[in-house]
This record gives sequence, C-alpha cells and structure tokens, in this order.
Amino acid sequence: MKKVLVVGASGLVGRAVAANLEADHTVVRASRSSGDVRVDVLDPSSVQAMFETVGEVDAIVTVTGRQAYGPLSAITSEEIALGLTDKVMGQINVVLAGQSALRESGTITMTSGVMSDPPFPGGIGAHTDNAAIESFARVAATELTGNRRINVVSPAVVIPSWDEPLPAHLIPAGLFQVTAPDLALSYRSSIEDGHTGEVYKVWGTPTD
Repeated sequence: MKKVLVVGASGLVGRAVAANLEADHTVVRASRSSGDVRVDVLDPSSVQAMFETVGEVDAIVTVTGRQAYGPLSAITSEEIALGLTDKVMGQINVVLAGQSALRESGTITMTSGVMSDPPFPGGIGAHTDNAAIESFARVAATELTGNRRINVVSPAVVIPSWDEPLPAHLIPAGLFQVTAPDLALSYRSSIEDGHTGEVYKVWGTPTD
C-alpha cells in the first residue's frame, strides 16, 4: 500500500483518481477549498506548507490548472499567460517542492491534455501549456534521483460517465471523449507500472 497525494482532488478528474486509488492505497486529498489539506498551487509557500503537513509520500498526482482557448488571431497574451501561470506553473510548483518529500522509487504524475499533438486550430493556448508540461516532465525524468519517476497523463475531453456525454457539436472535430473513471486507470498505471518520462495518451473513443 502506497501513500498517494492527489493535488486537485476536488475536481472531476481528481475525484475519480482518488476513488480509484483508495481501494488499495492511502490517499491524501488536497485542493484549494476542500480535502485533507488545503493548498494554493500558485503560491510556492502554500505548496511547501502542504508537504510539511502531509510528510513523505510514495506518489504525487497533480490534476490542476485552467487554460484559455481561442484562435491565434484573437487570443490575448493575458489569456495565454493564464494557462502558463495556472496549469503549467501550478503543477511545476508541486513538483519542485514535492521532489524532496517523495520517497525513494516514488513517482509524480502531472496532467497535460490532448491538445499537444497533433495541432488543433483554436487550441494554441492549450497546446502551449500541455507541450510545456510534457517537456518539463521528460527532462525531469532524467534528473530525479533514487529511482524516483515522473510521468504525464494526457486526457481527451473528460466526462463524468457515458450517461452524461457531451453533444457532438460541442466537441472540436478530431477530439473524443473519455470518462473520468476510465481516465483514472492511467494515473494508476503511472504510479504502479515503473515507467518514467512517459506521456500516457488517453485520447478517448469516437461517439455518435
């Protein structure tokens, strides 16, 4: 049984990951406004305080961050900065502070998104954020010591269940849906399978 810290545990994906893992692991839930410990991932001192409270862990999962969408001709620098600050740096703050709290052979799992490759028009902000997270993790995997690992899960459009799919007209052409419980399986794989520097692409299934 591992001690797993899920940062962003109050969101759709975070709830599913925590529910999946708690069957056979000890799960510590962290988020801005609820959970076992409160944290503001944009504030490095808050992130450090979280780890001082939680102590050493075997795995860290980050499922946090907002990002903006829009075409190159219309998106603003402020909108792009939102994702770089919120989704990218929020997760990086957790990794930077968390590496010293991670037990030997432990793992960190970050979250990117399907808009990283191939390119989707209108997704330039999301592409920038997701590519940054994946590049960060690949390099970090070469530098972590003590058999510590880091991976990324890249989800498609996430829905609660197949009883609540999004209408097809709300999904950009070429993108598919995945349920949060199905997506959670990839976070478990990242923790348990022994890989590092991997991007687990969970890009969903075509729907009618």
